Amino acid sequence: MRPDTDEDADADVDADGEHGNPWHSAMRAYCPPLNVVALAQTWSASGPRLEELRGPFAAHAAAPGRWAGRFEEFTKLLPGWAEAVAEAHHRGWGLIGLPV
Repeated sequence: MRPDTDEDADADVDADGEHGNPWHSAMRAYCPPLNVVALAQTWSASGPRLEELRGPFAAHAAAPGRWAGRFEEFTKLLPGWAEAVAEAHHRGWGLIGLPV
């Protein structure tokens, strides 16, 4: 399941190419409450199988020295994501991605 993304991400760029809106990001995403149910179920099934991603991570995403550039760093982040998904599911909430 792919979250919805902001298709009008460049609408708030001014003439100098600066983003006038402090919330601007090309990576804004949201997952409505009904989709969180499926996301939580997918995480429950996928979480225990993370080790299977070690090879694909090494081939496509590894960037030592960068943020989550090693598989071990990546997998340390995931329990927090799993907790957020589970809590949103429990409360009937959606999820949003905010710019960092």
